Amino acid sequence: MIYRVSLFMLFLVLHIVSAYGQEDHLQSKTRLTSISLHKEYYNFNSTHQATYFLLKGGITFKDNSHLLVELIGTQYTEEGRKIYSPGDMNISYTREILPSSNGDFLGINACLKMHFPTGNSDLSGLFGHYTVEPMITYGWKLIGNNLTLSNQWRAYIPTIQAIENTVAPAFVRFEPALKYQYDDKWINVALDNRWVWNFDDFVIYYKVEGGIDLGNNYQLSGFYEKKIRGEALFDIYSGINIRFKF
Repeated sequence: MIYRVSLFMLFLVLHIVSAYGQEDHLQSKTRLTSISLHKEYYNFNSTHQATYFLLKGGITFKDNSHLLVELIGTQYTEEGRKIYSPGDMNISYTREILPSSNGDFLGINACLKMHFPTGNSDLSGLFGHYTVEPMITYGWKLIGNNLTLSNQWRAYIPTIQAIENTVAPAFVRFEPALKYQYDDKWINVALDNRWVWNFDDFVIYYKVEGGIDLGNNYQLSGFYEKKIRGEALFDIYSGINIRFKF
């Protein structure tokens, strides 16, 4: 029931904002800008894996800030048993706090992401806790428009505990990345560093992403991330998605 309500709320919000943006586009410029479908895979250990199915809708407001709504379904495989949990939700709000320059600086963006375990709390996509995740992203062009260097800082903060007798990891994360783009194709390599302070662990992943534009409105992309240091969190994280831009 919660899953159906969450799905209805997602489509209602996106429909209202899209209709508002179309009717008053010249004045408000508030509009639905993207819808994407994602399939993602986590390998925690040899007996515990999870597959995520995500539906995302993006909205851009008149001040060029952005709202992203995500609906998550999770299929867990643990010791041979497969269990499905629908209905988790993420909401992210992003805005520019320092604009890009006429030179090589790409500006600074701030984002606040919130996770709501509205599905089965025992099988929640993010450890069964309500969480807050502030982020800061900045970058520079290195060689024209083809090569860019960026960095993202995040703090993953569990708040309300939805499951008894569990401890969600709390960590600070920084991710320097180098991206190369040529025409309609791009590739990105990064080091995903996570200091998990309540587990007393420092985890490092290497990450490779790539994508291609399929015409003016569609984009296909994928990623692969693998642990190279530490014990906490997952071992492998990978995924593929298709995005439709309006």
